[in-house]
Amino acid sequence: MQFTTAHRMTTAQRHLLLLIRQASHALARLTRADDAEALHDMRVAMRRLRTWLRAFGTLIGVDRAQQKQLRQLAQRTNPLRDREIELAWLRAQTSGLTLAQRRGVMALRRGGALVYRRELRALCVELRKTWPPLA
Repeated sequence: MQFTTAHRMTTAQRHLLLLIRQASHALARLTRADDAEALHDMRVAMRRLRTWLRAFGTLIGVDRAQQKQLRQLAQRTNPLRDREIELAWLRAQTSGLTLAQRRGVMALRRGGALVYRRELRALCVELRKTWPPLA
């Protein structure tokens, strides 16, 4: 079966929309405090979208500037993910500590959680201004 250029473009566009929809869904979940996987899912969806665009973006007219914008958005999530890992590490550090040390770890966790929530809100505002990409 021969596929025409129009068919390939239609298939490419459908797949692109699916990838954008997945990332958009994860973005909507970011503001929910009970969704611990939202940031991870957003990062994975953005990485899949960026990878797909590098391979097939020219089929649908996505230029390098748009790809760069998406890369910058993805990089904006890095410090937040680092903060998540830091907080998880701190949660695991309570065994074998003295009371004073546990209090210190708890203070670090509280402070880190406050910073995390503030950074998350800022990220959500930024992403909502520029999402969806390629618009």
